[in-house]
Amino acid sequence: TQVAKAVSNALNRCVNCLPGQRDVDAALRTVGEASKRLLANSFPPSAKNFQEAQGHLNEAAVGLNQSANELVQASRGTTQDLAKASGKFGKDFDEFLQAGVEMAGQSKDKEDQAQVIGNLKSISMASSKLLLAAKALSADPTAPNIKNQLAAAAR
Repeated sequence: TQVAKAVSNALNRCVNCLPGQRDVDAALRTVGEASKRLLANSFPPSAKNFQEAQGHLNEAAVGLNQSANELVQASRGTTQDLAKASGKFGKDFDEFLQAGVEMAGQSKDKEDQAQVIGNLKSISMASSKLLLAAKALSADPTAPNIKNQLAAAAR
């Protein structure tokens, strides 16, 4: 069993070196790093007023949603498509999270802040699941249930 485990690990490392896979891993790291901002105890107010912060958040949400759709499509396409889409998704997620943290900083009420941060944490988790599902589908398009998992992660 040790030999089988070593072979399996070596194969996984090989797959992770494939174009597209590395880019998804980089996007996953971006999501993870950006999400660390949600662990802060306080969220200072931004220089933007409420309407500006809300507009930025809405704009960033539209961008992230578009990137998620592109990622789903790219996971069924070429490795270059996946590389490009996952890089864009990582950037758009970072932008969205920054806008969300700014929005949290707009509220003086700790309960409202906690709700915004809780929602951002949920979106962060969903984003990671989406990237993992896209990576799995790209690596093995014939895997059982993988397309269903990707569709579920995209919701």
